[in-house]
Amino acid sequence: MRESEARDSRRGSAREEYGSYDPAASHEKRSKRDRQSSSEQRENRSSREHRRGRGEAQERGANRRDNHDGRRDSRQSARRGGEEHRNHVKDEEPKVTATGEPIFTERTPRVVNAAKLKRSAVRKKEKRFLVEGENSVEAAVATGAATDIFLTKSAAARFTDIVAAAKAMGMYVHFIDEKAAKSLQDTVTSTGIFAVCREVLWSARDVLNGRPKLVSVPVETNEPGNAGTLIRVADAMGADCVLFAGDTVDPQSGKAARSSAGSLFHIPVARERNIMKVVSMLRERGLAIAATAADGEVDLTDAEDLLSQPTAWLFGNEAHGLPEELQAQADYRVRIPIRGRAESLNLATAASICLFESSKYQAKAAESARSGQISEEDVPEAAESDELSIAEPDEFSAAEAGELSAGNREAESDDLSVDGNVLDGCESDTSGSEDL
Repeated sequence: MRESEARDSRRGSAREEYGSYDPAASHEKRSKRDRQSSSEQRENRSSREHRRGRGEAQERGANRRDNHDGRRDSRQSARRGGEEHRNHVKDEEPKVTATGEPIFTERTPRVVNAAKLKRSAVRKKEKRFLVEGENSVEAAVATGAATDIFLTKSAAARFTDIVAAAKAMGMYVHFIDEKAAKSLQDTVTSTGIFAVCREVLWSARDVLNGRPKLVSVPVETNEPGNAGTLIRVADAMGADCVLFAGDTVDPQSGKAARSSAGSLFHIPVARERNIMKVVSMLRERGLAIAATAADGEVDLTDAEDLLSQPTAWLFGNEAHGLPEELQAQADYRVRIPIRGRAESLNLATAASICLFESSKYQAKAAESARSGQISEEDVPEAAESDELSIAEPDEFSAAEAGELSAGNREAESDDLSVDGNVLDGCESDTSGSEDL
């Protein structure tokens, strides 16, 4: 009882202090308090956003000022750099030769266009190609295939004859600096002389016109160095042309042209993708087709009768050789005897040996035809003289010769002396005729 009375007394005192509990009033107070807090929150939020926006605006302004200052500094530094560059250029050697001719750099349009010719697609489009080195440039100038010559000042001092010939033939001669030479060169160490040339490849039908006697037909050659060497060997052996068959490397590429050492401009060179078409054209020209094969039926050292006639040699790929179906199209398959322990020969070496043998046998046949062999009209007279020379010793037998008397021998000796006098007279007449 005492606890309940105490609790009731406390409740009564609370009601007297705070009044009686009214739910509606309490809800209204809470709502008012919530509205006030929401308003304060909105004000605080807008104030924060305003401050943030002002800060961002200030930051943007600072960035603009920095950018402006940066551009100003850049302009000033560029101006200073330009002045330094101009001062440096004034101190450099002028970009002209002693005769006042300009020296091209790697950015000169002519040099840029020439450097693009190192790509196959550009060569095909422009119908031009670039060669490098003394032999190739000299041959290009001599044959009139070159249009532009590029060379450094040091190269101009070494190759004065080439420069003079190019100028005499109306070709453009351009002097270039070392950087321009590096953009044109296709080798580690360059000679400093280059030439842009017109396309020199022939069509397959044109190279076989006339009566070719020796034709080199590399099939699907992929190595530019081998392609150039084959052209060089064919030129040295007196072949009539080189006809690349199948998907082969471009003979006008930088490395192929350089490996040919100028022979690309000396001998007709052609490309034909259709290999069977090439075989057909060779047969139309009456050429015997020889194919190189390790197991060939004909030994090269015993093939004089075959190789002395007009011949077209088929040389296979560096890695796989000639395919069997193409070997079957040949008139005979030739093997090169290997007497040492080497397993095989590379393409360029095999081609050199075969073309040399053909050239040797054909030259021998031509020399025999020119050396004045006994004609059919002279054969009977030669046979009669042979019969007489054989019959003369049979006119006197050994017995008859033994029956000769001493008188006969003396008479014979007298006759000989007379004959000797006659001969002396003939010799004097002959000497007189020589004096005349």
